Amino acid sequence: SLLTLLMNLSCLLIGTCFLGKKFGLRCVYISLLLPLAMALIPEYEPLLTSSPFINCLLFLVLLTNGQCIMLALDTTSGGLDTIAEVLARKLHASSGMMIGLLGALVSILTISVYGLGSAIKGVLVTLANGAMIQLLFLIKDKSKTTLRRLRAKA
Repeated sequence: SLLTLLMNLSCLLIGTCFLGKKFGLRCVYISLLLPLAMALIPEYEPLLTSSPFINCLLFLVLLTNGQCIMLALDTTSGGLDTIAEVLARKLHASSGMMIGLLGALVSILTISVYGLGSAIKGVLVTLANGAMIQLLFLIKDKSKTTLRRLRAKA
């Protein structure tokens, strides 16, 4: 969790430079809380199932929902999602797509350390995470549009 804090703070500095002080200040709070939450996870590990596949799905749902909440509030954890947000804004791309692509790239780079099997799982999970973020934001946008139309007709 200390390594995560150091990496998040460096990504946070990059995000602050490109996205402004206001963005950086909102991210500091989450960047400091994330390593603390990560330190607590081993305490609750026995609550998870014995199936690695179901554990992966639970992780994916929690991660995606957390990232969607942060992105909806125009903030990030200060980590890779900050870099993805910088790229998304500069390239006029979606945050979900950038998070998925950057996560997949990082997963590919870990082949030499964790092996091909772990890298493939990482690529699949991060691409699924990006796709789920895209889907949730599409649903949110469609809901807003539908509500506006209903209010206009009323």
